[in-house]
Amino acid sequence: MISKIAIGLLVLLLSIIVGTRLVNTSLLRVSSPTGRVNVLVYTGTDAVVIALDKTAARALYFPSDVYIETAQGAGKYPVNKLTKLAELNEGGDRFIEASFERFLAVPIDIYIFTSREISPDSLSGLVKFKDTFSSKDLKTSLTRPAKFQLWWQLNRINVPKENIIDVTKTRTVSTVEQADGVEINEADARFLPVKLQQYFIEIPLAQEQFKFVVYNTSGTPGLARLASNMLENMGTDVILLENKSDNTADCTLHVSEEDAETITVARVTQVFGCEVIRDSSSPGDKVASIYLGEQFSKLMFGR
Repeated sequence: MISKIAIGLLVLLLSIIVGTRLVNTSLLRVSSPTGRVNVLVYTGTDAVVIALDKTAARALYFPSDVYIETAQGAGKYPVNKLTKLAELNEGGDRFIEASFERFLAVPIDIYIFTSREISPDSLSGLVKFKDTFSSKDLKTSLTRPAKFQLWWQLNRINVPKENIIDVTKTRTVSTVEQADGVEINEADARFLPVKLQQYFIEIPLAQEQFKFVVYNTSGTPGLARLASNMLENMGTDVILLENKSDNTADCTLHVSEEDAETITVARVTQVFGCEVIRDSSSPGDKVASIYLGEQFSKLMFGR
């Protein structure tokens, strides 16, 4: 007869196996095709953007008084005013995510609003399990197991201090005197150091070596350049920017049949919300065309 101890050990073993499967499954749910997610953690005062994968994490810290160019054409505002701006602009929390996307020219996959303080020296104990989690780009929503995995991963990552960069300590931020004589700390992404841009390169995309032609169909100045910067910061190449008079509503990604199932196409589709068009006229050999419409334009530029 099997003893109670043996039965107990068997139950424990099965629980571990099931638990491991849940963790592995949930990790996939919060991941992207490249295994990387960019996480924005915001307190309503300051913020940190984390490039997170299974092996490493790197972070940019934004103090409360740093002015950034915000989304939807709202202008430059300090980080601690983004919650109020989100209430006044369409999109709510999506406005906050999009503001950091526009400034950094990188995709924000997951947004977390937390009541905990953010330290520029450590990411330990960064979020609470009861904090507000939302995912914009990921194909599956943040289920409870996925949320638990992300919370667990964020709170146990050991990030070397040198991998947590305060943007005010870089030449990205400078003191600017406004017309009324008030001095502000203004961030300009054009001066973002190359080292920081490399935080967000996704290795599988760099390995596939895709080349993109970016078309702006909305007529909004700067739209194709922003998308181009995002694509390059993710690890792809852009060979041409061009305006088109089509004025399409949504984003479409035109690729050859043989390139349609690649990691790059999956990730770019996820980030920009594109519809994939298998185009027989596409040249192939890892060359794709992305058409940006008014949806992306309104989110980033307000028009």
